[in-house]
Amino acid sequence: MGQIAERDWKVLRRIRDDALHRLSVRMLSGVRNMVSEVDLNGDAHSAFLSICRYVHDQNLELGDLFDDWRRSTAITTLMRWASAAIITEEEFADFSVETKELVRSMIEVKFYDEKKA
Repeated sequence: MGQIAERDWKVLRRIRDDALHRLSVRMLSGVRNMVSEVDLNGDAHSAFLSICRYVHDQNLELGDLFDDWRRSTAITTLMRWASAAIITEEEFADFSVETKELVRSMIEVKFYDEKKA
């Protein structure tokens, strides 16, 4: 996959913080749900270890989605974000036709839905 066009790289840079925010909110919501389901009269230590594993796994996902921040890997990054549903349909629409077609030909694009968040 070639390097992303400058115009599309600017779009990706512009939406990066929002995508990171959405992923972080999703991850924190997962922690909140796990904590709210803990029965402190039950096996609290097992629940704590489960939460630790969840946070560890989520941190790995965060790294996969955001750590390789270079223009040469921007298409892969966009595909990962679209697959993880952390960009909106409106944000995706800002990319060039060529980039959108390439991404759609490689993955099923899933959009962030604020109503489901």
